[in-house]
Amino acid sequence: STACPGGAATTAAPVPSPTRAPVKPPTDIVPPTTTPSPTRNPTARPTRKPTGNPTPSPTVKYPALVCPDTEGSVDLDFNGGLVEMSNAVSRKLCTLVEIDVDGHLKPVARSYHSYNWEASAGPYSILTFKCTADLCTTDLPVLKSGAKYQLTTFNAPSYFTNSKDKAAKYLERSTFGPTLAEIEAMAGSGTDIELSYANWIRDHMTTVPLTSHREFYRKHMNSRFEFASPVGPVTHPCQKGTRYRKFTFSAEDTNKILTIVERGENKFMLIIDGFIRTIVDGPITGTSNIGREVMTFGAGSYKVSNNPPPREYIGGRVNIEYNTKYYDLKFNGIVGNPAIAFDDVEPHTKITLQDNEAKAIDEDYIEGMQEILVTRALSDAACSFIGEPDNPLDTVIAKYKGELWVHDPRFEWMDNSMAKPAEDGGGAIVKANTNFGNPDHSAICSNAPRSFLNEETCFLSTSKDACAADSGIRRNGPTFDIPLENATMRVLYEESGAGNVGTLYLYAVAGLRIEDDDKVKAPCDPSARGTTSRWVPDNCSPRNVVVAANTESLFVDLIATAITKDPNPNVVDVTLKSSSGACAEADQKKKAFVVKNSAGNCWRNVHADHLNVHDFTPWTRAHPGNSRERNPIKEFTQSGNHTLVFPSWHEMDRWQTHKTKFRLFGRLGDKFNYYNIPQTFRTDVLNDAVGFDPEKDAESVNFADANTDSSGTLICGSPNEIANVPALGGSLSRGAFASHNIRQFGSITDSNKQKRVVWTNTVIDAKDQLRQRVAWVLAQILVVSTGDISGG
Repeated sequence: STACPGGAATTAAPVPSPTRAPVKPPTDIVPPTTTPSPTRNPTARPTRKPTGNPTPSPTVKYPALVCPDTEGSVDLDFNGGLVEMSNAVSRKLCTLVEIDVDGHLKPVARSYHSYNWEASAGPYSILTFKCTADLCTTDLPVLKSGAKYQLTTFNAPSYFTNSKDKAAKYLERSTFGPTLAEIEAMAGSGTDIELSYANWIRDHMTTVPLTSHREFYRKHMNSRFEFASPVGPVTHPCQKGTRYRKFTFSAEDTNKILTIVERGENKFMLIIDGFIRTIVDGPITGTSNIGREVMTFGAGSYKVSNNPPPREYIGGRVNIEYNTKYYDLKFNGIVGNPAIAFDDVEPHTKITLQDNEAKAIDEDYIEGMQEILVTRALSDAACSFIGEPDNPLDTVIAKYKGELWVHDPRFEWMDNSMAKPAEDGGGAIVKANTNFGNPDHSAICSNAPRSFLNEETCFLSTSKDACAADSGIRRNGPTFDIPLENATMRVLYEESGAGNVGTLYLYAVAGLRIEDDDKVKAPCDPSARGTTSRWVPDNCSPRNVVVAANTESLFVDLIATAITKDPNPNVVDVTLKSSSGACAEADQKKKAFVVKNSAGNCWRNVHADHLNVHDFTPWTRAHPGNSRERNPIKEFTQSGNHTLVFPSWHEMDRWQTHKTKFRLFGRLGDKFNYYNIPQTFRTDVLNDAVGFDPEKDAESVNFADANTDSSGTLICGSPNEIANVPALGGSLSRGAFASHNIRQFGSITDSNKQKRVVWTNTVIDAKDQLRQRVAWVLAQILVVSTGDISGG
């Protein structure tokens, strides 16, 4: 005989006659036999199908592994190779393990309840089986000396006979955790449990509605926003559903500039990004994160730290950055976030809330009443003077139940689902929140493009406010130009309030010293090529700064060319390009010099912001020099003057630090777009004063495009695009979500947390558990490719 790869022996040739008796096999392995004709006695294992005649050539059988009939284990006298394995019988589990030389078990395969054998996870997971009926064939690895295979039979627990237990087992595999009611419904359906499985799958595929992650996210959106954005508008201070809070700092103040202004008598005003928040008692001290250094902070500007962001409750931790360190603030020895308080300075805009116009909210998350929700539209007289939400002109303070609260504007989403598309596609909201002065602070149309998902509920709208899908941000809105001169600024001042609440304070800036401002480059500076320098007519005063003849000639020519294109009578801006020529090398750093043309006309180089017209309204409230006795910024207009002269004793860095807080309208003598004035200020009186007719002068925004015709505008909803619920939690830590915007609102870290929160809450409570589970399984698929994405 010769040895087969599996280790058993076969005869070299058929024997001349049948064997007289069967060969007795070992208890666990049936060795192969070769018979030229049928045996007279039964073999150790019955044949599946009797043969009619003796086999004409030897038949090779593999060793057969048979599970123990009763619960227990049997060690196999078998070292590996090709083998046949009988499936476990009904209501039994049979496992095959390897026991190594150290006695450690390694799962190899299993069969249960008459099902075919399958490989176990781990080192044997690549094992494959070929199965027919109740028998499987595989090639088991040859074991090292001293190791062995072991078969073990387990009886099924008695509870597997219970239909409720079977239902629980099935639902545990197909859901994210069944409820008792779901288990009882499947088990008690009155049908065979296998049919109950099928019915459950059919129902989930045909009748159980989809649970949307997007809907859950939108419903719980409650992000602090200060102004409108392409994502949507924010709540007005007098609107139902807006919020007010008692604490000064919020997490959205992270990275903003905190200005501390001394008010005398150990009191300090806290100003954040130009808006007064509160007045606190001093001293203001801080303890550093490194070395635990204690420092006293006086008047000055500091950055609100994100390490960590301000904690949103009275007494919550507030950090500022100073000299590469972070300092935990204390106010008069009291740790953390101070309450809103005003004593010697009244906030510019204050409204009164009646007891029945608001209610406490989020009391489960913070101690006491620290946030309130406005429960109905307010009718306070100040509401008519408060600026648009997308153009915050002031900190709005409310008095409620004897305490002061600061307005806490929130992001606002509209309902535009497929079941309930917005009548105008959101056009009315877009018109009310279009900011032509800063288009990125504008809302955009909610109307969705038509697709196979929403086409059945699309309709034609004849609303005059209807906006078309994909109309985007309106960066080129309507225009109505008026002259930007002293007379116009005076009209705007008088007709917007003449010093009362809501007054606009526009000034042309003078007195800026170019020679002291390192941020403004010299006209001949090589690094300034491509930027502009500003010039004003001069009376040819004595030249304190002298330049070379070729430098003078160069700018005389540039100014002459610019004048032909720029009608402004007060200033002219010129751009020195590479093609313009070169200054004398000695003149590259010179500023404020005078040039004279052949006709004897002179021009003097001035600061790049000279005679720029800004809206200084916020500075009338936040200027550090304000006091109860005087307001330096208001004094100019009160005397009829609309030119603000920058004080000679101020450093120029002060102008560069604060100028971004003042909206720029243009240069004195330019035309400017009346639409850049917030809509709140464009009253009938002011419209008449400047000759503006809202109807005639295209007050309404035109949204027409290819999706609009004489029949109307096609309006379509979007799947699960529901409105948010303002009364839900006020931050991520309170069960609500924050969104990203042009500024820092929210963070990437917060977004990742929000995704997990949305997913977890949705899949746990969803009715369509099968859909959620399958989606999760499909999401685990990792696509691997030898080529990168950019290569297609």
